Amino acid sequence: MTTRNVGSRSGGRTVLYPVSRQKRFVERLIQALDFLVPTDGRVVVASFPDLDDSVVSLLRSTGRPGDILVLASDAKKARQRALALGLEVRMVRKGRARGIWSYIRSQVSLSTHGLFGSLRRGPGKTSVTVWHGELGKTVGRAANELPHYFDRVYASNSLSKAWRSAELGVHPDSVVVTGLPRNDWFRSPPTEHPTRARRIVWAPTYRKAASGLARTEGGADLLIDLVRTSLPLITPLLEQHDAELWLRFHPAAAEGLELNDSRVHVATDDALEKAGITFYEFLAASDCLITDYSSLWVDYLLTDKPVVGAMPDADAYLAERAMSLEPYKDWFPGPIVATAERLASEVRGVLTGADPMAPQRRFLRSVFHPSSGEDASRAVWADVNELRAGHARSSRT
Repeated sequence: MTTRNVGSRSGGRTVLYPVSRQKRFVERLIQALDFLVPTDGRVVVASFPDLDDSVVSLLRSTGRPGDILVLASDAKKARQRALALGLEVRMVRKGRARGIWSYIRSQVSLSTHGLFGSLRRGPGKTSVTVWHGELGKTVGRAANELPHYFDRVYASNSLSKAWRSAELGVHPDSVVVTGLPRNDWFRSPPTEHPTRARRIVWAPTYRKAASGLARTEGGADLLIDLVRTSLPLITPLLEQHDAELWLRFHPAAAEGLELNDSRVHVATDDALEKAGITFYEFLAASDCLITDYSSLWVDYLLTDKPVVGAMPDADAYLAERAMSLEPYKDWFPGPIVATAERLASEVRGVLTGADPMAPQRRFLRSVFHPSSGEDASRAVWADVNELRAGHARSSRT
């Protein structure tokens, strides 16, 4: 058994998470084959969860290459998602022989978390990433995790460029500021029906991870207790102002909650797919975001809508988990609350038009999204196509 290290700020303590020797052996075997087998020029794309907002945006882009193959952890469910979202894509299961072979033969592999251990690829092949998060919780080398290897990393600003270089251990020249494809949903939000109820989205990060590294951070019970105690105070406000509250738990979260209220919903992937939209497309039409240590708020700055921090476990969480933005509370673009009463008060303020943090939010937008009008998906594909052209020129010399 080998170990994966995840750094902690609590007294310099390092927590070890197991990574099976068998899995690491398979990853090394795939890498060896990747060096031996020549490419056929294809592009493979993968994300966690399957068909996340960045990948959907890339697949919908008019600038996409024609020879794309999607690698999915659950190909059957991903095909259903693609159909619901109106996507016509070729897809195979990532962990099966055909998916592994497709990766080995690909010229470019694009992912949100890395593929098959994120190891260096063979000659004439390139690994690129549209990283799944933004400036928030530290990852990679900054968190003492096993290193990821990428030839190219796409970022949304110069600050992110510096952090991606440090966290992933790549040369700064390999980090290109293009914007992030998932944020294209915010640049051209959908047209909403004028009678739609106002929408507040509560999207916390996980406290207990049900997938990926089996880590626990902060207080899961405190978070769920805050949700439970807040709803009786918030629901009358929703009724009064014709609004809805949508809960969106992190894809890796183990937290769950039973709800029974006509104005409170859970924004599951299934619910959104029935409407034919992605989460970011749904979020783009919201009126307020409630979140915490998730980097989602960095993306949400593009909407110029209020953000509220619901952090009942802030002291414990921030003591245990290093953040890339410090002091974290000073960077956060909205009021931070720890009690149901304070949260209900902030929701009341949002629904009545109060927005005292707008100047702070707009300053942060200028920092994190200096080129907010650009089409990030097209910019990413333009760079990928240039990388492919570079491989073609090298093969001819």
